[in-house]
Amino acid sequence: MKKIVALAACLILGAGLLHAQSYTGYFYNNYEGVGGITANPANIAGSVYKLDVNIFSASGYFGTNAYEVKKSTLFKFKFSGWREGNHYKRVNNSDSKDFWTNIDILGPSVMVAINEKHSVALSTRFRFLANERNLSNDVFQLFGKTEPNAIYGQALRQNNLRVDAHAFADIGLTYGGVLFENDRHKLKVGATAKWVLGLGAGSLYGDNVNVNLLDANNITTLTGSASIAYSTGIDRLIDGNLDGGLGSYIDARGVGFDLGVVYEWTSAANRARVEEEGNAWFSPTGYKLRISASVTDIGRLKYDVVSNSASYALNFSGVPSDILNLGDRSLDEYINDLKAGGYISQSGISELKPSLPTLLHANVDWQAWKRFYVNLDGALNLVGDKKMGARYLSGLALTPRYESRWFSVYSPVTYNEKDEFGWGLGFNVGVFYVGSSSILSNVIRSDVKSADFHVGMHVPIGRAKKVKSKPIIHEPVYIPEPEPPRVDTVIQIKEVIKYIEPEPIPEPVKVDEVIVKEVELLAHSIYFVTGSDWLLIESREPLNRIAEILKANPDIYATIEGHADSVGSDATNDALSQRRADRIASYLIEQGVDTWRISTTAYGSHRPFAANLTNAGKAKNRRVEIRLHYNE
Repeated sequence: MKKIVALAACLILGAGLLHAQSYTGYFYNNYEGVGGITANPANIAGSVYKLDVNIFSASGYFGTNAYEVKKSTLFKFKFSGWREGNHYKRVNNSDSKDFWTNIDILGPSVMVAINEKHSVALSTRFRFLANERNLSNDVFQLFGKTEPNAIYGQALRQNNLRVDAHAFADIGLTYGGVLFENDRHKLKVGATAKWVLGLGAGSLYGDNVNVNLLDANNITTLTGSASIAYSTGIDRLIDGNLDGGLGSYIDARGVGFDLGVVYEWTSAANRARVEEEGNAWFSPTGYKLRISASVTDIGRLKYDVVSNSASYALNFSGVPSDILNLGDRSLDEYINDLKAGGYISQSGISELKPSLPTLLHANVDWQAWKRFYVNLDGALNLVGDKKMGARYLSGLALTPRYESRWFSVYSPVTYNEKDEFGWGLGFNVGVFYVGSSSILSNVIRSDVKSADFHVGMHVPIGRAKKVKSKPIIHEPVYIPEPEPPRVDTVIQIKEVIKYIEPEPIPEPVKVDEVIVKEVELLAHSIYFVTGSDWLLIESREPLNRIAEILKANPDIYATIEGHADSVGSDATNDALSQRRADRIASYLIEQGVDTWRISTTAYGSHRPFAANLTNAGKAKNRRVEIRLHYNE
């Protein structure tokens, strides 16, 4: 019985030691690296890092609606010798009282990018979660009361009281990959398989419990049902019997899973800019909007329980309180006597099967301007009220942030299912990061009901910076004309005249009409970003085909003509059309076409194909034409 009482106290009070989610505000930073798998395994797909190693990270949260701690006391960081009234106070309202806690430690972990689309990670992680829910306010207000009239003669009722605690570790293998990508859209998926090691679990449940004590010697009413179960590891912990090495701490083994998906959208101009400047230096991924969803910690563990784990039906009415005294009897004798007297009935509990703290995550990340982002994150607890197992709270977090490779700052505003608001601040400086989702709100408040932190260190190795390719400017090749022969005599003059007598000019040889038509059609599929010489991705396929045609016909030369619509000045359009023609020439040369077979010219808006009166007409005039010919 002492063990049961001790465990109940640990479960109730331990739940108030340390929010539900971990690393709030830092989860979806594009430079987080391997830590991102804790929220969504797809986060590592297409990572900006070639390698990322997490050295150590920790996150903790405490929350309760039962007590308020004075801010002046909390920020002194001296937690011993606290007294009610001086350092903290009870919340006296009719609401049921709850406690919740979460400690999350991400141990040595590593992520490796296989290539630009696919990444894998190996992670280690430890977590402790504890929750108490639905403690009656009437019962709560009696805690610590010593005056007889505070207890006797009061009819107390407790329904649906639940306390759960769970400590476990896991070793995870994660894969994240890009499933689909084009110039506007990207779809990423990810999954984590985890080997879960249960370190201990306990559960206490009471329902329809009615208590009324006439005085110290008589029980008017004590009825209801209660159950308590805890794993053998907790029993060893209470006894201090942990001599079996590391294995003594492992009570259960099982598997768990995380599944995630990420969709990214970007504008054509933003994507082209990222490709041009190198995505790791302007913006980590180039997206304007990212939408993510994941389900984490799918699974449950099975623990063996100690013999004292059981469900009890209580029926004490009009009896002396001495019946509850253990006296010199053993626990088994005590329970058997109560059963024989009809005061309790007992049914054993053979196993404890708590669910892992399953969460459904939904996240929207918007690139507001360059490196400034706004993130909305939602988490929904999927462990039902009737299921056994400690769980996270459901909540929302709105986080504006500025991020770069070596410095980030973020400020989350949070709200959870307990109607609790928080406002925090966090930084990432070099390889270190530290933050809290409640520090600013707690500075503003006079009394504190919750607090959290996260801190960590990881060592990233980024990808090489992309090198911007410059267009090749083709200068005309000067070939000097041969000097005419010198004339000294009349005979020589006649020979010269004969020598320079014009010959008939042959008809020019034309390129095969089939090839000409194909290149003309392909040129109509070459697109640029409006007002720019940045090629869109869909232009690569037709340009690759044109390169193949030129390489297969080495006697054919190409003249690339750049054209623009009438928007803007002539000088601007002339320069733009020349840059576009040069860009096409550079691309074809990169595909293996000889430099001397390509020439460029620009006509600006001077040779429109259609009237510049409509958007459709202007679109037809923003074009590149490729003329094929044999060298004259």
